[in-house]
Amino acid sequence: MRIRQLSQTIPTITEELYQLAMTAYPGGSPWNLAQFVADFANPNTIYLGAYNDQQLLGFISCQHVFDEVEITNVAVARKYHGQGIGQKLLASLLALVATSESDIRIFLEVRESNLVAQRLYHRNAFEMIHRRKAYYHNPTEDAYIMMRQLPKQKKE
Repeated sequence: MRIRQLSQTIPTITEELYQLAMTAYPGGSPWNLAQFVADFANPNTIYLGAYNDQQLLGFISCQHVFDEVEITNVAVARKYHGQGIGQKLLASLLALVATSESDIRIFLEVRESNLVAQRLYHRNAFEMIHRRKAYYHNPTEDAYIMMRQLPKQKKE
C-alpha cells in the first residue's frame, strides 16, 4: 500500500472519492458528488489517497489556509477497516502540513458515537476542545471538535 497526493489529473477521482465515502461511512457519504467536485477544485484543499496498485482503499482531505488546517474527511473502505490505513493517511497528512515555519493548528469534527475514529485521533495527540449539540443528521448526533497543535519547524 502507498499513500499519494491526489490531483485533478486523475479523471474520475471525485467520483471514486464519493463512491468510497458512500460505502465507508455508516449513513453514507456526508457530502454529495458536487461537494466533492467543488472541494477538490479548491486550491487550499489537499487530498491524500491510500492505494493498493490502482485501487483506492481510503482517503483523507483537508483545507489548509495559513496556520490552520481543517480535516474534512477521513474514509477507508469498510473491507479494509482495522488495517491501519486511517493511521497511515493521518500520519502522512500531518507530515505534509508540518513543514511550516509557524505553529499549525489542526481541527476536525467527529461523531460522538465514532469511538474508533476518536481513538485514532487521541493516539495522534488530538484533544477534544468543544461539543456541538445535534450537529450531525441521519441520525442526529453531537459532534466533538478536536484539535492538535503542531509546533513550527526549526530551520537548520
